Amino acid sequence: MENEKINVLLVDDDVDLCALLSSNQYDTVVLDIMMPGMSGLDVLRAVRAEKQTPILMLTGRGDDIDRIVGLEMGADDYLPKPCNPRELGARTASVEGRPISLTGAEFNALCLLMERAGQTISKQEMTQEVLSRPLEAYDRAMDVHISRIRQKLSAVGVNNVIKSIRKVGYQMLTSPQSQK
Repeated sequence: MENEKINVLLVDDDVDLCALLSSNQYDTVVLDIMMPGMSGLDVLRAVRAEKQTPILMLTGRGDDIDRIVGLEMGADDYLPKPCNPRELGARTASVEGRPISLTGAEFNALCLLMERAGQTISKQEMTQEVLSRPLEAYDRAMDVHISRIRQKLSAVGVNNVIKSIRKVGYQMLTSPQSQK
């Protein structure tokens, strides 16, 4: 990925990985769920206890429950194997020139909301459009993504632009309002 100006550090030992992650700052961490030694979910839990570094879970396991558990534990996105390495660096967003670090799912959700500003989009439709799968019972993945988008927008001074429509979905407001 030299042409993309991305420096990659490959670590194949869970002890070295945990030491590096706790003592250094990284722009993004990509974890495989099935690693020798600690699982990627164990590493995710350890990192989340200390830092908010963006973490992408990469795995060959395609079960919805694996994705949901990873997202609920704090992963920022979930990529199935095999994935195209260019997908990791393909999305950027900014507010008034200030970059916002969004995962692919967050970026896609924000784009969908912006494209349909003022319209209510159901969770079913958002899950299908953004995550390319149907919404399942007790599925909170989209809620997690929306919560993280709100946090990241708030960090750059943009508040109260995504409204939750109870038992329906979400709406991007055309002008910020205070939420009740």
